[in-house]
Amino acid sequence: MQKITAFLSVLLLISLLSSCGKYNELQSELDLISIEATLPDAAGGAVTLEEAAPQIYDQQIALCNIYNEAYQKTDSGAFVDRYTNLNKNKLLSELNSARQDIIEDYAEVFAENMVTILADVTDCTNVSAYVQ
Repeated sequence: MQKITAFLSVLLLISLLSSCGKYNELQSELDLISIEATLPDAAGGAVTLEEAAPQIYDQQIALCNIYNEAYQKTDSGAFVDRYTNLNKNKLLSELNSARQDIIEDYAEVFAENMVTILADVTDCTNVSAYVQ
């Protein structure tokens, strides 16, 4: 009985160790993800929302493209078959976390750009509607 228990313990340990290796590989791969889409430079100077609207639109479209690219590069379909040793829920969680990290970085820049674009706008009493 002790031999069976010892054997099962060794198998469990080997399984855990191989998962750790795959987990490290996954983390390394996720760390290398780069986004090619960028946000356009923001320029102030608009004094009405109508003047600022094209820049706001360009920022929004660019951010949507970044979100889309981040999703495509962290889509589970590209990872599930390669990381079969990892728990699928853990894998999905890691992919989601990586996606959120990417998006948060760009969301901060987007918010800063909105502040820059709307800095001189005088016909909007609620600029916070555009910036969280």
